[in-house]
Amino acid sequence: MPSLLRYAVAMTGSLPPEWQIWYSSLSKPPQISLSGADAWWESRREILHRNCVDETDTDALIMFLRKVLVLDPAKRPTAAEVSQDPWLQEKHVCGEGSLQVLSKSI
Repeated sequence: MPSLLRYAVAMTGSLPPEWQIWYSSLSKPPQISLSGADAWWESRREILHRNCVDETDTDALIMFLRKVLVLDPAKRPTAAEVSQDPWLQEKHVCGEGSLQVLSKSI
């Protein structure tokens, strides 16, 4: 399986219906599960946290990324829906080696 597709399936824990036949034709396709996706995100948590204010901000970032990185276009949120996400509603500013949340509105 191409590397990019493997990562996409791993991070979402799902396949669009259009991919099912292709995926089942692979020799030894990896197991697809939400618990596997949870583990995928947890393994990258430390890297994401480096650019977040705190654990709450890291949680919000991961929830935001999981919301927008959806493989099935029918289940993907619209740009208007994404723009209302709580993580985007906060203004994040870098300064003196740290990131701070200044306000809840952009």
